Amino acid sequence: MRSLLIGAITLVFCATLFAMGKKDSTKTDAEKPLKVEAPKAAAPAVKPVAAEKPATPVTAKQPVPAAVPGEDKVVVTINGVPIKNSTVEARLDDAMKMQMGRMGAGMANLPPDTLKGLRDRMRKDIIDGIVLEQLVDEKLKADKIEVSDQDVEAKINDIMTQNGITMENIQEELAKNGVTLEAFRGQLKRNIGIEKLLDTQMVAAGESTTITDEEAKAFYDENTAQFGSPEQVRASHILIKSDDQMDEAAKAEAKKKAEDILAKARAGEDFAQLAAEHSEDPGSKSRGGEYTFPRGQMVKPFEDAAFGMEPGQISDLVPTQFGYHIIKLSEKIPAKTESFEDVKEAIVQDLTNQKKGRFWMTLREKLRSEAKLEWSAEEKARMEAGAQRPMMPPQAPPVQPK
Repeated sequence: MRSLLIGAITLVFCATLFAMGKKDSTKTDAEKPLKVEAPKAAAPAVKPVAAEKPATPVTAKQPVPAAVPGEDKVVVTINGVPIKNSTVEARLDDAMKMQMGRMGAGMANLPPDTLKGLRDRMRKDIIDGIVLEQLVDEKLKADKIEVSDQDVEAKINDIMTQNGITMENIQEELAKNGVTLEAFRGQLKRNIGIEKLLDTQMVAAGESTTITDEEAKAFYDENTAQFGSPEQVRASHILIKSDDQMDEAAKAEAKKKAEDILAKARAGEDFAQLAAEHSEDPGSKSRGGEYTFPRGQMVKPFEDAAFGMEPGQISDLVPTQFGYHIIKLSEKIPAKTESFEDVKEAIVQDLTNQKKGRFWMTLREKLRSEAKLEWSAEEKARMEAGAQRPMMPPQAPPVQPK
């Protein structure tokens, strides 16, 4: 439940970076198999959650669709400050590079019209972000709020400490998204300014900038289930596929193969090695067939067998719609609920972040409502003609709990 204060106008690369290195209190998501709802001839009995595909840099085979060059017209004037089309297009180029990097090689196969449509839908979000940046910068200047280089370095150190990453990790993640370290520092500087602005504005409005221990305890008491983990087992299995699409001879052969492997396992041969050599579950064989799971994630015969065993025990053949399983139970993990003292700091941080986030939403709308925005006729027509929901996610508030 660790949290990081994330600026409202933080670019996508910041959100990606802040997700690095987060640790769960039990197992990683890649180790948690999904429940199989319906039989499939070629599917394993258990499906681990696929790890997120890492971002890949844009290559020469992934051209970024750019706007047609032309006169560098003013798109919008913000309290007298003109924003030209070249600024918008440069931001769009960066956003498209990051989008294409996240989607990988598949993005290169999209038709040019589709890429252009994506760019057009992203344009409104980009311009909204530029407008908000300008309004924030003006407000910080008006309120004489300054951010030093030391503030930025402290924030970077905080990111590294809370996420268990190094400066090299940060630079690698930025490089994947085509973002310079200078741009990242500049964005952090503005976000820190927003944090300081929120604190001063909340105090001026008579609101506390933090959550008390009493409020945190009340939240814990009302949401205790959020801080518990159910009973789990850690078990390994070997799958030999057999299903209704196979003829009787093939089914018999599969069963005979499973029985032979079971005999080897019970004779003392290394179970993980047997799984690596013989299991037909591609999701687990590379790690010796192991899964850690609570009730409700596996097909029922598999689950019942695993939870009914004792550590060290090897099951008989367990038939499911996927074939024959040989299960070895390694550990029973009892249900557990974290104490309030263990999670108090995280609750206080998260609720504080949520409180500041709500305040920011109000302040952001106030800044926009008080601003004088003059749109070009061309941009106004573009917005009216393309009033579709953008494909980019909406901008986050400056505070966002994990």
